[in-house]
Amino acid sequence: FPHLQILTLTNNNISEIPPDIENLQHLRYLSLDNNTISKIPFEVCNLANLLMLNLEDNKLKSLPTDIKSMTLLQNLLIGGNDISSLPDEICELTNLMNISAWGNKIETLPANFGKLHILQNIDFTGNKLKSIPASFSNIEYMMILNLSKNEFTTFPDALLDMQKLPFLDLSNNKISELPKKISNMSRLQMLNLASNKLSSLPKNFSKMPMLRQLILSGNQFFEIPVVLMRTKTLVYINMSNNEINNIPSGIQQMFLVDEINLSHNYINTIPIELFMLENLYSLNLSYNQ
Repeated sequence: FPHLQILTLTNNNISEIPPDIENLQHLRYLSLDNNTISKIPFEVCNLANLLMLNLEDNKLKSLPTDIKSMTLLQNLLIGGNDISSLPDEICELTNLMNISAWGNKIETLPANFGKLHILQNIDFTGNKLKSIPASFSNIEYMMILNLSKNEFTTFPDALLDMQKLPFLDLSNNKISELPKKISNMSRLQMLNLASNKLSSLPKNFSKMPMLRQLILSGNQFFEIPVVLMRTKTLVYINMSNNEINNIPSGIQQMFLVDEINLSHNYINTIPIELFMLENLYSLNLSYNQ
């Protein structure tokens, strides 16, 4: 197949990639997901025209250093493996726009990860990350960053300089406090901090002018923070599964909100001001008192 550009071998119980694959020099999209591959041979790295490599749901423990040869690669999908670290050489893939590495055992990222400066989508859900390198802030075109289900105990400092990031998921970590400088993330539109250990928000939280969706479910809030009343751009708020016992009377200031989830709390009264939210179309108060 001298002119083959797309090869899909999903779910075929493949355990080894044959060396002859390097003869497919016109290959641009290679899908080998849902197999039993434990090693990527260097011949795969010689596919110089490859744009997309999908190796999700295999048995990989590492990536080869030769991966740096795949200089045109734009999409790298390696989720659902057993990878504990990424080689420094991955930082040479400067055309990479999407990396999906969910469900591995990655503990640290290369110090120069920020060299991948045109990355738009990053998914490290379900790993063992406790921090990210300072160079992360150099990735200026990032659209979606998913760091859910890791081991962060503090909000990563490098994110505070990412002023153009619109979507951030840090749910299911162990973060107990947000830094004051979170207001620097002026383009943030969706922030998911569900299932952490938060009990308050910084006073300048309201200074994020584009924040529309906020998920704080499964934390340790005893009340709805007053600062949210001043966050005028919010349209969706989820504070379910906390320990909230009342709804503040100033809630009518959140005039753009159209959906509120306060289920699984300890609320026993509903203030009349809640009915002044003219845009509200969904209100969940189930499993309260």
